[in-house]
Amino acid sequence: MVNVVMAALIAGGFGCGGFGVFYTQLDMSAINDVMQAHGVSEFPSGQFGFGGGGFGGSDRVIFGGMGYGFHTKRSGHDLSVEASGGAGMFNIGYNPLPGKPFKFFGIIGIGGAGYTWTFKPTQEPTTFDSLVASPKRFAEVEYGAFGFEVGGMLFLPLKQPKDTAGMAINLALKASYFVPVFEEWTNADGTELLEPPDFSYSGPSISFFLMFGGEKKK
Repeated sequence: MVNVVMAALIAGGFGCGGFGVFYTQLDMSAINDVMQAHGVSEFPSGQFGFGGGGFGGSDRVIFGGMGYGFHTKRSGHDLSVEASGGAGMFNIGYNPLPGKPFKFFGIIGIGGAGYTWTFKPTQEPTTFDSLVASPKRFAEVEYGAFGFEVGGMLFLPLKQPKDTAGMAINLALKASYFVPVFEEWTNADGTELLEPPDFSYSGPSISFFLMFGGEKKK
């Protein structure tokens, strides 16, 4: 992040990094059909997560990236299911309206997304000896995708340098849509998962970031 800030300042631009909240909308209907058939409550289509990111560039062009993760848990009569997911993207953006107090960039990006489901049957307290004799007490399935996203990103200044250069604080708002190009299902041991559900990490997302960095005015 420091390198991004310094490079942007030397070039007469800005660099920033920070943290924020994400929301992504996914079609979970195929997953929930299987869960409900086995008495497990539904997973929400909308997921909230936390993450971080950093960007650098000029008033017209930026580059950088963001990533986030989330975790949910559902249970049934004799089974609990934990789901962890997230995504990370590298973005390039172009601002068609330079010179404004705010900065709006149309962005494109490439990156990956993933989801992991861990299945744990409900069990009574057990002994160490029984665990050694029968260690397999849960199963884990992994989904991974590589693809691209398109969207927009808005930087709203909360604090700007009083002189030609100095500290800057921005509220960054990002809205985008991720489209997988390559998808893969595997078991946790690396073997192929047969007959996976019709699920794809494809959908819209929005994020709100508080970004700290520096800015140098030309």
